[in-house]
Amino acid sequence: MEHPEAVIFDLDGTLYSLRGFGPRIMLKSFPRLKLISGMLNARRMMKGKDYGNSGALYRELFNTIHQETGRDVSAIESWYFNTFYPDFIRVLRKTKRRTGLDRLLRSFRTRGISLAVFSDYGHVPERLDALGIDTEQFDVIASSEEYGALKPAARPFRKVASLLSVSPEQTLVVGDREDTDGAGAASAGMSFVKVSDSSWGSFIGLYLEED
Repeated sequence: MEHPEAVIFDLDGTLYSLRGFGPRIMLKSFPRLKLISGMLNARRMMKGKDYGNSGALYRELFNTIHQETGRDVSAIESWYFNTFYPDFIRVLRKTKRRTGLDRLLRSFRTRGISLAVFSDYGHVPERLDALGIDTEQFDVIASSEEYGALKPAARPFRKVASLLSVSPEQTLVVGDREDTDGAGAASAGMSFVKVSDSSWGSFIGLYLEED
């Protein structure tokens, strides 16, 4: 899409590279690797399912991690909010955002294009801040968790477009995964561009051409 009215960015793997990120978060969480593994397995099983709201999603997530690990549900909930996310944010403070990102966002805004960040994981403003990305550049900041449906469920994508006051047909989704960002965009009637470490430069070059 050459002239979108809105752009929805994924966060992880899109606004920063995941190269080396996995080992860093695993090292940070080494004493709790069983919980990390259980959480990732749970999210894979819940992928694309719409639970309606965040409370229902978290209940399913924590109960599934319990089944995967045998850990107490209340202990899992405490770990998730009080250990996992703080560790996630600390690792992001040592992670660099994509080269040229700030210039790209300014270019979009100068042309009157609405911007959003929509991540599968929560604590999005805190994670953007850890990356040194100005949250004021975005009109909407949201997560699948808060909407109660992990990607590629269509409802959260449409919700973000609605908050941006644009139609899905005029919305471009930018992400690093076809199976979540791409499939979610398609199910919501939006266009999609996949980015990676090797294609990021070409992507921003395309959308900076009009500067």
